[in-house]
Amino acid sequence: KPCFDEKYKDVILFIKDKIEKILSAITSASLQIVNMHPDIFTPTPQLNVNSCLSEGADRLVAREGLHQGFNLGAILPFHRDSPIHGHDLSASDQKISRAELDYLLQASKNIFEINSDIGAFTSDTSGDELRQNAYLSASISMLENSDIIIALWNQKLQQRPGSTYDTLTRAIN
Repeated sequence: KPCFDEKYKDVILFIKDKIEKILSAITSASLQIVNMHPDIFTPTPQLNVNSCLSEGADRLVAREGLHQGFNLGAILPFHRDSPIHGHDLSASDQKISRAELDYLLQASKNIFEINSDIGAFTSDTSGDELRQNAYLSASISMLENSDIIIALWNQKLQQRPGSTYDTLTRAIN
């Protein structure tokens, strides 16, 4: 569901509060490390949030990271102008989602787009495979460019490539 859905407001506020605390703790820990080793680190650490900017949790973390002064790195499984972004939302939610994605992309310090739109809307198995490969590529890129992973997972065991479960498994292994 889109993160702007009113019926999830309390859950979203709870998660947002936890994200805020986690990012604050990361900032505090980074500053402590810098202060302990001033001969190795610059006085102000450059903290980044890398995100695939998927609807929901990815965007909550991205927005909070920006709010706390983190740089945002966008790793998109599809080209930024692809109609696949928000394709499963209602027309009115698509507009809101698109505006939010555009805002986050404008705020991003770095944008990496996996050019995988060809065939992504094919309704047969090959289209599913292309989409999953794009999500997998984005997931692996995000893992390779991150030191700390914040995962918000509904504990569904979706074992498809690039899913949250798959990404967590790759991060742990």
